[in-house]
Amino acid sequence: MKTLPLTFLLLTLFLISGSAHTAGFISINSSDCDIRLIDPNGITVAIRRTQTTGINFNCQGFGGGLVRDPGTGDYYAIVRVRNTNSARLIRIDAETNEINIVGNTGDFFESLAIDAIGTLYGVTADTATNPEMLFVLDKTNASKQAVCPLVNGHTTKAIAFNQDDGKIYHSSGIDLNLFEKLDPATCQIVSIGFITDRLIAPMAMVYTGSNNFVLADFNLIHDVTTNGVVTNSRSTDHTSKGLALAPNTISTVDLSVTGSCRRRKKTLLTEKLTVRNNSSTVAKDAMLGTRLPPGIQFLSNSSGSCNVIDDLLLCELGDVSPESSLALEIQYTVSLPQNANIRHDLNASSNEFELTQNFQDNTLSINSTCK
Repeated sequence: MKTLPLTFLLLTLFLISGSAHTAGFISINSSDCDIRLIDPNGITVAIRRTQTTGINFNCQGFGGGLVRDPGTGDYYAIVRVRNTNSARLIRIDAETNEINIVGNTGDFFESLAIDAIGTLYGVTADTATNPEMLFVLDKTNASKQAVCPLVNGHTTKAIAFNQDDGKIYHSSGIDLNLFEKLDPATCQIVSIGFITDRLIAPMAMVYTGSNNFVLADFNLIHDVTTNGVVTNSRSTDHTSKGLALAPNTISTVDLSVTGSCRRRKKTLLTEKLTVRNNSSTVAKDAMLGTRLPPGIQFLSNSSGSCNVIDDLLLCELGDVSPESSLALEIQYTVSLPQNANIRHDLNASSNEFELTQNFQDNTLSINSTCK
C-alpha cells in the first residue's frame, strides 16, 4: 500500500500596534520597497508588501526614507515609480493598513526625518534638480518648502531627528562619512567629524534615544553615538533605505493547521483539516494556500470558498475567532501511484498595520500520512 506524506506549514503573522519602542525597527527594502519588521539584531521577522497598490515602485538609487509619525502612528516613505523619475511620498495608515500615495514630490529625495510634533523633513539626492537641500514636505499633498542647503553633502546620505536635542543629524559620503548636525530653525550646522570605523555608506538612520542612532549601511546596521562613534555592527538580510522605530506592542496571530488524510480506490484522496487560531486576536480573512503537485487535482471542499489558479489552490476561510478552530475537508483526485508532497501555507490579516511573514522563513512542519 502506497504512503502519501503531507506537510503542513504554520505561518505566524505579526500585527503592529502601540507607540513605544522595544521591538526593533521598521525598514524599507531598497530592491522592492517592501516594508519589513526587523529585530534589534537586523533579522527580518515579517514583510509588508507595498506593491499591492498596483503601482510598480522602486527604492533603488534615490528613494527610500521611512519615518513613523509620532502623533498618528502612520508611516511615510519616498518611493519611485519604476522606469520613471517620479518620486512619490506614500503613507501607510496605522488604522486601516492601507498604502496611500500622498503625491509627487517633484524632485529626487533620498532620506526622511520627522520631529516630535510630526514635521516631515526630506533631503534631496546629489543628482536632484535642487541637490543636497533640506525641505519640509507637506503630509497631505507632498508639496515641499526649502529649509536650508546641506552644503557638505556627498553621494549617499541619511538624516534623522534627535528628539533629545531638537537637531537633525546628517551622515553622508562613501567610505569617508561626514557626520554633522543642524538646527532646522536657524540652519546652523555643527560639524561632528567623520565616521570611519566599519561604515561604508549611510543609507538610513533613526534615533533610538540615549545619544544613540542606528544607521543602515548596505547589508549592515551600526549603533552610532551622537559623537559619531560606532559601538556595534551586525549584518542584515537586506539593504535598508529607511529605518523607523517599531511600536512597542507586537501581538501575534498564531495560526496552525493539523489534519489527517485517507486514500480510497487509489484515485481519491480526502484531507480532514483543522485550522486553529491559538492567539487572543481575531484572524481576519484567513486563507489556506495549497500547492498541488503533478498528478493531484482538486475535487471539492466542505467549507469556505476554494479556487484553483494554475497549481495553487486558494481556500478563503473567513475570520477565525481567538482560541477557536474551524474544520475543512478537501478531496482530490490522484492519478499517480508514487509518493507526492502537498504543501499548505496559512495566512490571515488584521485591521491593524500588518506585516506578513515570508513562509520560507521560520516555518514549522507537521508531518502526516495518507494510506
